[in-house]
Amino acid sequence: MIKGVFDALCYYKKMDYLYIFGRQIPVYGLMGLIGVSAGFFYIAFACKYRKKSIDDSIYIYVWACIFAMLGAKILYLIIESKNIVTLIADNSDKIKDIVIAYLTGGFVFYGGLFGAIIGTVIASKYFGKDIKEQLNILIPVMPLVHGFGRIGCYIVGCCYGMEYDGICAVNYVSSSYAPNGVGLFPVQLAEAVIDFVIFGVLLVFLFLHKLEDKYIYIYLVSYSVARFVLEFFRGDTYRGKLLYFSTSQWISICIVMVVVAILLKDKYKRI
Repeated sequence: MIKGVFDALCYYKKMDYLYIFGRQIPVYGLMGLIGVSAGFFYIAFACKYRKKSIDDSIYIYVWACIFAMLGAKILYLIIESKNIVTLIADNSDKIKDIVIAYLTGGFVFYGGLFGAIIGTVIASKYFGKDIKEQLNILIPVMPLVHGFGRIGCYIVGCCYGMEYDGICAVNYVSSSYAPNGVGLFPVQLAEAVIDFVIFGVLLVFLFLHKLEDKYIYIYLVSYSVARFVLEFFRGDTYRGKLLYFSTSQWISICIVMVVVAILLKDKYKRI
């Protein structure tokens, strides 16, 4: 049985859609929905554990999700702007189709992360809630939702890894995104595991009442470092690159530098 599960994870046909009660359901969207739903359950649990209002945090979470979608789409369009301009210039008779294609497909996680944080800050101010308190509640949701999203990426084949023939290499048969019939490193699953581990660590800190004001820093630094490393194992090279690093690697470097600067500033203030 274990071998069967292992083989299924490493080799299967394309599964862009599931058919439930005769309806076509996008798998990636379904995994995203499962992640967002898991976030609702976590928020309910965290608020009850902290003895805080569930309603307030749920409202703010909805805002954060909306801003996350907008941020992920905006950063994607910025990164792809050069390709979009070139496509429109070469296919002036298909401008509508090109615009629709880019608006309906493609997201960049870091844009979603920044969008979620901005949405949390704006919503907290709007509802008159403490920003730090709401961030402490919502930060663990980010790796949780992202982990399910990366499983969706793995299933459909987007954000695929580099060519790789070692243990647990992935072989897509008819993916619309990844190369088919080629062994690939399962970088999406690796990132999903890291996301869930980060979530688990933050959950432990919640139970221990430790480092609550540092949740956002723990998450940002741990994920940024992991993402920087994982980028070397990605195979979809069209994501934007400057010098030796991808767009996401440069963002990771900037995040770590900013967090370190903030922590050092806070440390010297206390001295």
